[in-house]
Amino acid sequence: MILLCVVCFSIASLTITYISKTEGELPDVALEIGEQTTSVPLEEMTVVDWCVDSIGGDFLMLFVVVFAVLFTCNDYSTGFIKNIYNTIKNKWLYVLSKFVVVAVFTVLTIIVVYAVTIIFNFAVVKPIAFGDVTEIVIFTLNKAFLLIAYGCVGVLISFVLKKSTVGLIISMGYSFMFANLIYTGINQIVMSAGLSDTFDVQKYTLVGNTILLNSNISTEQQLIVVIVGCVVITLSFVISSILFKKRDI
Repeated sequence: MILLCVVCFSIASLTITYISKTEGELPDVALEIGEQTTSVPLEEMTVVDWCVDSIGGDFLMLFVVVFAVLFTCNDYSTGFIKNIYNTIKNKWLYVLSKFVVVAVFTVLTIIVVYAVTIIFNFAVVKPIAFGDVTEIVIFTLNKAFLLIAYGCVGVLISFVLKKSTVGLIISMGYSFMFANLIYTGINQIVMSAGLSDTFDVQKYTLVGNTILLNSNISTEQQLIVVIVGCVVITLSFVISSILFKKRDI
C-alpha cells in the first residue's frame, strides 16, 4: 500500500514538474554541484538528473518513517508482541529484524521511484542521454544509507511509545517542522557567541544531511554521512534493544 502511494506520488510529481517547465511557469531545475547551483534547461537534463531530483529533498523520508512506525507498532497493537517476547531468547534479534526489514523497504522504495522516473522519461520527456552512472550510484548509496538510518529512528520511537499514531506525529513533526527551528536556533547561538560566522549544524545531523545531500558529494560530506549514519543506527539499535528487553510488554 505504501509503495503504491510512492508510485502515485512520483508520477504526480514528475508530471507537475514536466508540465510546469514546458509551460515556463517554473525556473529550470537547479542541480547542486558541490557548493554551487547550476541551472539545467529541461531539454539538457539526462535520466540521471531526473533520478537525482526524484529522490532528493525529504519526500522519501515521509514514506520510510511511516512504514517503520506502522510496521513496528503493528506487533503491539495486535498483541503479537507478547508471543514474540516469550519465544525469543536473544531480544536484540527481534530489533535487528525490524531494522533489516526497514532497510529492505527503503531500497525497494528507491528502486520503485527510479523505475517510475526512467519509464516516465523515455515515455514523455525523451531525454538526450542517460547520464553519469557513477554519479547516480554514489548518490543513491549515500541517500539510501541516510534514509535507512532515519527509518531506524522511527523504529526506536515506536519501541519508546508503542503507539503508531503518536510515533508518527513525533517522527514527522521533528522532520518537517521542529528540525529546522532547532537547527536555526543552534546556528544563532553559535554565531552570537562569536564561535563561527558560517557554522551550519544541518551539515552534521541526520535530517540535514538527508535533505541537503547533492549528486556531486565531496569527500568531506561523504565522511560526515558515514559517521552520522553509523552513529544514528548504532544508538537506535542499542537503545531499542535495551527498551525491548527491559520494558513491560
